[in-house]
Amino acid sequence: MEESDIFEGITYQCERLNQPGINGRVHLVTVDLTTPGLELYTTPLDEHAVAAGWQYRPRWAPGIAQDQSLSIMVNGTLFKTLRSLTLFPGDWARSNETVISDHQVSHIDPRSFLMSFSDNLTPHLEKVRPPSPEVCLQTRWGIGGQEILVDRGEVFVHATDILDKRTLIGIDPGRKLLFLAVFEDSSLKAAAYYMIAHGARDATMLDGGDSTCLVIGQGARGIIARPLVYPSRTTATVFGVRAPKLTH
Repeated sequence: MEESDIFEGITYQCERLNQPGINGRVHLVTVDLTTPGLELYTTPLDEHAVAAGWQYRPRWAPGIAQDQSLSIMVNGTLFKTLRSLTLFPGDWARSNETVISDHQVSHIDPRSFLMSFSDNLTPHLEKVRPPSPEVCLQTRWGIGGQEILVDRGEVFVHATDILDKRTLIGIDPGRKLLFLAVFEDSSLKAAAYYMIAHGARDATMLDGGDSTCLVIGQGARGIIARPLVYPSRTTATVFGVRAPKLTH
């Protein structure tokens, strides 16, 4: 499928690949962060969960996208729940990695590489961990990645070639572009090369496997609003984009 404009400042493309390291469909969303009126979203702390000593209450991702009027949404970070064997909607949960929602910092995780966005949506991937208090203070929206996959346009990953469902987030700081890529079955290294080929200068990974999801929201042009990749379980955190609708 060729790249198509589905919202103002947001393009989408999907292709089916059968090559070393990637098997199946790859969904790629590219977001122009200079688009007037464009907004980002990360899951805020849940006050009831915090009162109980946790952070979030997992939900099914499509419901989150609808309630928050998100144009694009992918799953967020790795997380732990009170009941580890099953993930019930409304259960207590805690994010493994740092999440920043409208300047609200979940916690500073010593293992997180923070993908951060300032008040004017300038993107940056921290190359050291944990993110410093100063960086967190300057970040309006942020989500922690597990490792750096792409560093200044070069593959920077030492993982195995195991194939799995993957969700990657990448940026080109110079052009203020954001890339969200969801892979049906890919190794991290192949996914990193794919991101570079499509313009990402820096990239990290979010949760994957059964949490992997991609939702297209209402108002998209040329595509039906729906989950394109439906998760197999609830999720504690998400990363999303709200964009003005295109004029038809």
